[in-house]
Amino acid sequence: MKTIYSFIVALCGTAFRGNCQTENLFVAEQIAVPASSSKDFVGLLDANPPLLLSNSHNLKKPYLFTEGSANRTIKSSRYLDIYVGVRALPMRTEKATVVINYPNLNSTGGNFSSSTEVKKSNYAINLDISIQGGRKSAHHFEFGMGGLFGRVLGRFYAEVGYGWNFPLGPVTVRPVLNIASGNLRYHLGYMSKSATYIEVNQTKFYSDVFVSAVTNPLALIPRVDISIPISKLNTIKIFAGYHMTVFRTDPFIQFSGQDQYNEYYSINERINNPNVNFLINSSRVQDLPVDIDGLVFGVGVSFNYLYRRFNWQH
Repeated sequence: MKTIYSFIVALCGTAFRGNCQTENLFVAEQIAVPASSSKDFVGLLDANPPLLLSNSHNLKKPYLFTEGSANRTIKSSRYLDIYVGVRALPMRTEKATVVINYPNLNSTGGNFSSSTEVKKSNYAINLDISIQGGRKSAHHFEFGMGGLFGRVLGRFYAEVGYGWNFPLGPVTVRPVLNIASGNLRYHLGYMSKSATYIEVNQTKFYSDVFVSAVTNPLALIPRVDISIPISKLNTIKIFAGYHMTVFRTDPFIQFSGQDQYNEYYSINERINNPNVNFLINSSRVQDLPVDIDGLVFGVGVSFNYLYRRFNWQH
């Protein structure tokens, strides 16, 4: 501790000789530290990298000190990245014809229906974007969102995750557990307006009505990441995991259109309502015929934007 105290006093003297500005503390780029106290010194700097010497966070250069004949660079272990990538999520469906029939409840009567063809599929490619941060040898956190914007099937989700970093040389292995919530929908097409309006739950639409079958799943996604640096600031992330649905709301039919003032809005109707005929291959069903559980794969790039904002070392 005496050696560390002497080191801080020496730096303060250097600062006062240079206009007494906090930033001048960083003129000492190379510092000799006895080997007997170097490990304690490194640990202290790692624990409080920007606060030990300055309150300005103006870390333009990493600290450098000598231990014996070898030089070592002390870098902040923190990171805060913007991640953009793609992931393959299970989206298993069988080839089918999906039909929705719904009675028009206005004075002219009539029945509205729409039909769409669903192709057989197993996986769908989703776009991911998230903010990820933590410490390189400790915790990891992330907040993100993503989605699939297909012609027939659509999906949107938001997720939060927590994990732990295990550096193996330049590569980092990271187990992560994510919680994801969002919606899954079948785009069923349009109900064409043949009367003055279409009435749903005593709500009148004065335009064609777009119809979707929707459910809201909640899922756990354990996964393992492998992060490989490709430059000083950016890394490639490859991951694999498993999507497990723990809860899924009862599906409902969503009707979207315009009112008499041309304002856009939506109304929902339970799929088990007697007025709703939701048919898969001519058979009435009360659930969406899609399985979203299974193996998950993905790849993307992390951009360390905050390196430039706070001058953190990555």
